[in-house]
Amino acid sequence: MKRTRAGFWISGYLALILSGSLAPLSAQDAEPVLAISGGTLIDGLGGAPLENAVIVIEGNRISAVGAEGDVAVPNGAQMLDASGKYILPGLIDGKSNWSFQYGEAYLNWGVTSAIVSGGRNDQGIADRDAINHGVFAGPRLFQAVVGIRGPGPGLDGRQGYAPGSGDITPYSPEDARQYTRDVIAAGADFIVIGDGNGP
Repeated sequence: MKRTRAGFWISGYLALILSGSLAPLSAQDAEPVLAISGGTLIDGLGGAPLENAVIVIEGNRISAVGAEGDVAVPNGAQMLDASGKYILPGLIDGKSNWSFQYGEAYLNWGVTSAIVSGGRNDQGIADRDAINHGVFAGPRLFQAVVGIRGPGPGLDGRQGYAPGSGDITPYSPEDARQYTRDVIAAGADFIVIGDGNGP
């Protein structure tokens, strides 16, 4: 199979659509509908590539996928011809060292989700929420906000947190529980923990 960057561009285009950048098809509040056809779909599930695939996207959800002739395309859908191109699922950066200027580059290379395990505190929440509200383009972000790192086996690790940076160090099980509650309340999508020597 000939490798091409076109597939990456299609993935990036899908990412932009899934992030809500496609305008409605009518003046009413109807969900925009996009149909991508003619490309070769590699679905990531291990099956053979599907030639002449049709993908229907309604709003920010993929509603139908299949071979041409097997998928009904709604009337009024915006059509995108992907003939000669490859279509891939959005890629996930499972350990992202995210920075806001990566947003469009991630999308252009097909990365539609990023898991940011290095807590960015309020900046991370602001980046995630700005993307979710269309302020700037970027992948779907999952933020740790701040790491909870133990004081190490000697229980002598220093408290490394200051507002806006660093990790929180609990010195008791009760501290760890409370910090976890606080980080969740601050908007964390997941919790990063460590024993003080590493994650």
